[in-house]
Amino acid sequence: MGAYRALAQHAYFEFQKGDVAAAAQLARSLERLWDKAEDYGGDTALKKTHPDLFEEIDKAMDDFVLPLEQYKTKAPEASKVKAAFNAYLEKLKLAD
Repeated sequence: MGAYRALAQHAYFEFQKGDVAAAAQLARSLERLWDKAEDYGGDTALKKTHPDLFEEIDKAMDDFVLPLEQYKTKAPEASKVKAAFNAYLEKLKLAD
């Protein structure tokens, strides 16, 4: 879960600096990395070994990523992004 955590932290850091475009790009990378790892993880993929936990983490990731990705049409609210970021990190801890 370390790579996902690192990308999320970097995306959040860029968001805090005010570079929402960079945060959005990192968020997209985070989502793609997660999807690829789960699609090609075989029998060890979290989706197969712990499907309920996978769904919890996937939902938490979406809650964090989507507002950043949609920044061009709607400015993300800082408090909501912070809450979603923290919730995502907490869900990741469950899979460590």
